[in-house]
Amino acid sequence: MLGVGRPHELLLAPPDPFVEAFLGRGGIVQVLRTIRVGDAPLRKIQELPGTCPSVPVSASLEDALHRMILASRRTLAVTEDGTGRVVGILEFEDLCRLLHRYLEEKLSFTCA
Repeated sequence: MLGVGRPHELLLAPPDPFVEAFLGRGGIVQVLRTIRVGDAPLRKIQELPGTCPSVPVSASLEDALHRMILASRRTLAVTEDGTGRVVGILEFEDLCRLLHRYLEEKLSFTCA
C-alpha cells in the first residue's frame, strides 16, 4: 500500500483504488478526527463568556465539535495541555471554514 500524506489528505483523496478501499473515502467525521484543534486558526482572546466550555489544544476537531454540540455552544476556549491556560478561541464558523477549505483543496469541491 502506498499513500503518502497527512491522514486527512489520504481520507479526502486516496491516491489509488486500493488505498481508498483500505481506508474508505473520508467522511467529514473521519477528517475531523485527524485534525488537531491546534492546527485550526484560533481567535485571540477578547472576552470569554462566563461559562464557556473548553477543549485542549491537542484534541481533535471531532472532539471540539462534539463539545460544542453537547454544550449547545458555538464557542470553545482552547486550553494548553497540562496547564489549562486559555490560548485562544475556536468558533464553530472557523471549524466549518477550515473543513470547507480542506474539501475544496483536496476534492476540487466548490459550493455555489
